[in-house]
Amino acid sequence: MDCNEFGMLIRESRLKKSMTQKDLAKIVNVSDKAVSKWERGECFPDINLFESLSEALDVSIDKLMLQPDEHKKSKNSVKRIVAVVLWVILGITLCIVYLMLPVGVYVKRISIFFIVCSYLAVFAILVHSFNH
Repeated sequence: MDCNEFGMLIRESRLKKSMTQKDLAKIVNVSDKAVSKWERGECFPDINLFESLSEALDVSIDKLMLQPDEHKKSKNSVKRIVAVVLWVILGITLCIVYLMLPVGVYVKRISIFFIVCSYLAVFAILVHSFNH
């Protein structure tokens, strides 16, 4: 994580807690100027301060130290799992509905059309979620 990203994380976390830079500085036992430098992306805090920063801001040490891409990867993997599960559930539901329909040829053709369209729509959403 570069200094600017780290600074934004510190600032956002501090503001969520309705703390001033002085409040945070007092908790982690540094000057408010040091907190200001972190938030502006001029430097990182000493590694020994990460535990107290983590506690003060209610942010895990892992989150303070991880690359932003790693956060995105973990969020994307959850999205992918949810999307795949929903896709499978929809497919099973559509198959059950199809099997419960009367045997008429017209009804079967229309139902196949809707099943394929629905499944393709969900597939498009699934692919889109993989890319974002």
